[in-house]
Amino acid sequence: NFIEKFNQPGITLKKMKSPASDIAKLLHDNKIIGLWHNSMEWGPRALGSRSIILNTFDKKVNQSLNDRLNRTEFMPFAPVVLDYKAKEYFPKYDNNVPAAKYMTLTYDTKEQYHELLQATVHVDGTARPQVIEKVDSSLYYEILVEFEKLSDCGALVNTSFNAHEEPILSSPETAVNALVKNRVDFLVMENYLLSNK
Repeated sequence: NFIEKFNQPGITLKKMKSPASDIAKLLHDNKIIGLWHNSMEWGPRALGSRSIILNTFDKKVNQSLNDRLNRTEFMPFAPVVLDYKAKEYFPKYDNNVPAAKYMTLTYDTKEQYHELLQATVHVDGTARPQVIEKVDSSLYYEILVEFEKLSDCGALVNTSFNAHEEPILSSPETAVNALVKNRVDFLVMENYLLSNK
């Protein structure tokens, strides 16, 4: 087991008693989290197993995070949204359309939520959400639930856990290397929180 054998100078490792709550607090404090959880996704989108997550409250994060990831061109971010908030944020959302689970459909964002979700709302007022249900990933879902309790926001930025022109992270060592390189502020590996601070 990688975690059991982990011993890297400069990196602290802490087992979280309440992972979803602990992570939500960091997100509320504007921290950028690398999420390494369960098996890697199969398909064109990172959906919480190899994702970078952060709050949606500041559109300037698009530039600052792209800088940290060496993503030089404009690359808009997408939100992961709790299933019971999707219709509120995106009035034309239909829960009978499975493609909305995979960040493949664009919806008009209700104008009153443009500021709350500003890091994920495009210039034309649309967003491309991943609508998540608890059955999809219990930890990922519970992070959003706990974050909503703190912020009254049922969405987070979700972008793939990799730097520009690099593949999505395929080994725990590459995830730790992303932390060392300051791509993220904290790294979550299952129930453990890693930091180089």
